[in-house]
Amino acid sequence: MPKTNKQNEMEQFKNGIFALRTNFGELAQLMIMKKYKLQKSINKDFDLIALDKNKHTIPVEVKFARAYKNPTSINETNVLHICSNSSVDIYSSEEWESKDLFCNIEQVKPELFKRLYYGIFWKDKVEIFCIDENKHHLFPDSLSHFVTDEDYRKEIRKEIPYFYLQHNKKDYQFHLKKGSLEKHRANFSKESLTYEELFDLFSAKK
Repeated sequence: MPKTNKQNEMEQFKNGIFALRTNFGELAQLMIMKKYKLQKSINKDFDLIALDKNKHTIPVEVKFARAYKNPTSINETNVLHICSNSSVDIYSSEEWESKDLFCNIEQVKPELFKRLYYGIFWKDKVEIFCIDENKHHLFPDSLSHFVTDEDYRKEIRKEIPYFYLQHNKKDYQFHLKKGSLEKHRANFSKESLTYEELFDLFSAKK
């Protein structure tokens, strides 16, 4: 059965998202800003601003990854497939147990924000998580404490698996993959959006 115009539109929309380069991060910020009615930050240290019940500002950071299927190598037998499908060869959310799934949430600087929205753009939906430092108290209280205290690092990783320093030894990162995704879904899940809902979020009149 041929695809409808709406189905073709959604396929084009999804393919465009997975083909985005550096402005993918801007897309994720816009999604969170519109979905949760936040404000754009004029401070370059963090992305957005939320307001608490007393109208006090809460600095918000946004970090998302795309669930690409990355082949280990390219050769004569797969070169045409890889080049023809590089923007659409994506894990679905039901394939989260694949040992090859690896989404990295990087350049995390918890000293600069109090709430982190993060997640994964899957083939079939966008999955959103949120860690609120005022509620969860999980991020390192200082870089020196994290570096020097192994037991402290282990305690953090019990709640945020695969939480590490990046190579620059200043910023943090954590991995969303088979060994950690269940933990994030159990403790930090916010909601999921279909691509139709995401499209409607941006196309809706103000």
